[in-house]
Amino acid sequence: MQKKILATAKNHNMVLKFALTSFLCIAMTSCNAKSSFDSHYEAGLAALKNKQYANAETDFKTALALAEEQGFRDQSKAVCLTNLGMLNEAQARLPQAESYFKKAITSLETAVGPDDTALAAALANLARVCCEQGRFTEAEPLWQRSLAICEKTIGPNEAQTAVSMNNLAQLYFHDRRFSLAEPLFKRSLTILETKLGPEHPYTASLMNNLSQLYVYEGNYDAAENLCKRSLAINEKAKIPNNKEIGANYNVLGALYAERKQYPAAVTAYQHALALRKNEASVDRFDVARTENALAEVFRKQGDYAAAEPLFKAALDIREKNLPTDHIDIGQTLQGYSRLCKATGRKAEAEEMRTRADSICSKYKQNANK
Repeated sequence: MQKKILATAKNHNMVLKFALTSFLCIAMTSCNAKSSFDSHYEAGLAALKNKQYANAETDFKTALALAEEQGFRDQSKAVCLTNLGMLNEAQARLPQAESYFKKAITSLETAVGPDDTALAAALANLARVCCEQGRFTEAEPLWQRSLAICEKTIGPNEAQTAVSMNNLAQLYFHDRRFSLAEPLFKRSLTILETKLGPEHPYTASLMNNLSQLYVYEGNYDAAENLCKRSLAINEKAKIPNNKEIGANYNVLGALYAERKQYPAAVTAYQHALALRKNEASVDRFDVARTENALAEVFRKQGDYAAAEPLFKAALDIREKNLPTDHIDIGQTLQGYSRLCKATGRKAEAEEMRTRADSICSKYKQNANK
């Protein structure tokens, strides 16, 4: 019997950002032990859906033990491992999630071979967790391999392949390799507009991703046009807790800040931050990104009292969840050090600036290679 497995990310927007996880189809056998496996597995899925993580973990671990004891096929083990990874990721237990995703890949490589879309999904899960920890160098070959499988097995111009392509482009964007990100964003957007239509939520997400890249490249008119098109699509869709609307306002904030339209930037960023903190599944990295950006706008306006708590909040999230030499930490330290200098705290400013320079110089060297 063929059973489709729920190994998806938190919502359709997260799928676009980081994961290609909807193609995991598992062939299973029928027996009494299998019925017990099914019972625990389905209970685990229900608990995971309701964010009852402790119950989900117990049921998935029991199902995994049954699969191992009864000698079930490796696909059965892989789905349990994948969902254990998902529930650990949902609780920000990223090292544990990474371990489970690695084991799922090992099981699938044995069970389905090197070109199966289930393996592409598993590789995407592991790549996503590496990205969430700021380990882009490790994530890159995983995304590349996942994309290669999709292009070969699904086809180079299919929607699922475009999602995988977007994931790799996002990695390049966050690692400041814009020249590699842009053609992938453009190609994936063209595919989705053709396959899903110009007003599909996935298409809107790609528009916003490309508009964000245009802001960083200084192509402001193109950025504004794409971002506002994306926002209109998302608002029209009326999807509950649609985090893409927060992403739209974040890009608009960046655009207005670059144009030095600071009051408009503050309004956009505050709207984005309110939406992101109110999401059913709060993404701490998104929150930190908006807090840091809003702090910068306040600093540039000389409103240091409004800027400092935002710098502190962003730095706290980033230092707790990213490697000590991650570029996002460096950027927050840069802005915070300028604030300290402007408010007469020279020693504090120098300490932050030295650390920020060390982090940022590393990334500049990589960008120039």
